[in-house]
Amino acid sequence: MLLLILAGGGILLFSYPFSDELKVDDELFGGFLSAITSFSDEVFSVGLDRAMFGQYTVLMKNIGEFSFCYVLKGQTYLAQKKLANFIENFQKNTSMMQTLSKFNQTSQVIELNDFPFLEGFIKGIFVNS
Repeated sequence: MLLLILAGGGILLFSYPFSDELKVDDELFGGFLSAITSFSDEVFSVGLDRAMFGQYTVLMKNIGEFSFCYVLKGQTYLAQKKLANFIENFQKNTSMMQTLSKFNQTSQVIELNDFPFLEGFIKGIFVNS
C-alpha cells in the first residue's frame, strides 16, 4: 500500500505508494505517526510498533534516527517479515544509508527519479517475494 521513511520529528524522507488506493498527504501522515509514537513513548514507556485504522494497519520500526513505516491492508505476519527484510537489506547497503543521512541533513525528500534503483529494491522485497 504505502512505504514511508521518516526522520526525527516525523519529517518525510521517502514515500513509495504501491497503489493509488490510499490517497494521503505523506508529510501530514508522517507527522501524525511521529506524534502518536511520541505519545506512546511518553505515556507507556514503549515505542509503538503498529497501529490500526479501520482496514489499514501501520507497521513501524525505528532504526537509529529513522522510522520505517509500512501501511497495508490484510495479514500482518508476512508484512512484518517483508518490512524487517527491507530494513535489514537497507542497512547493509552503505550507499543507501549514506543517501538517507544526506537527505536527512538537508531536509529533502528522496524522489525515485533521483535514485531509480530504489523502486526495484522495494518491489523485489515487497511485491515479488
